[in-house]
Amino acid sequence: MKAPAANITNSPARREEVVDGLKDYSDKQKESNKQAAQQVMLYHKDHGGRIFNRAEAPGPKEGWRETPWQHPNNPQHAAPAEEPEVEANPEIEALRAECDRLGIKYDKRWGSQKLIKAITEAEEAEE
Repeated sequence: MKAPAANITNSPARREEVVDGLKDYSDKQKESNKQAAQQVMLYHKDHGGRIFNRAEAPGPKEGWRETPWQHPNNPQHAAPAEEPEVEANPEIEALRAECDRLGIKYDKRWGSQKLIKAITEAEEAEE
């Protein structure tokens, strides 16, 4: 059997150097974790996300939240209720005007097909 070739990684000095390097790395990680524990990521609709020190972090009154998304069950995170913007449809407006002229009662939620059907039925009933 041959003796293993001399290898610098097998030397006690190299092993000690590696162990010291790992200890330094571990210490740096612990310090980094301490710093991270003292920080918080907050989100604002106008400013995006930012990292703050916990002691100096702005609160919800200033519009900052801990999450970027909205939570419907949590009033702190609830988005303000907005009315959907409905554009006037000229065809439906004309059909509604025709229904008004003929004295047909209709629901504002009705679409063009239902309005046309109501107008057609009213005109057939007049004949």
